Amino acid sequence: MPPCITERAILVVSREWTQQVEWQMHSARISDETYRRAVAAFGEQGLVELLGVNGYYVLVAALMNGARTAPAGAAFEALRRFPD
Repeated sequence: MPPCITERAILVVSREWTQQVEWQMHSARISDETYRRAVAAFGEQGLVELLGVNGYYVLVAALMNGARTAPAGAAFEALRRFPD
């Protein structure tokens, strides 16, 4: 999934759920035009599916971070935070 699509999904989800912290971390409002373009690109069903995937992996990431789940092997380099 391209990062710009992921970012838009995060914005849509945080706004729908009125999640102020997530919203502020990911900045600008999604315009009606952007929403229309997303529906045009993915269809309403595709957009709903994208939101579902996003929501599921937000949950998985939060659970794994909270449980301090480590990678299976030492072969993986630790992910660094995205630059601000």
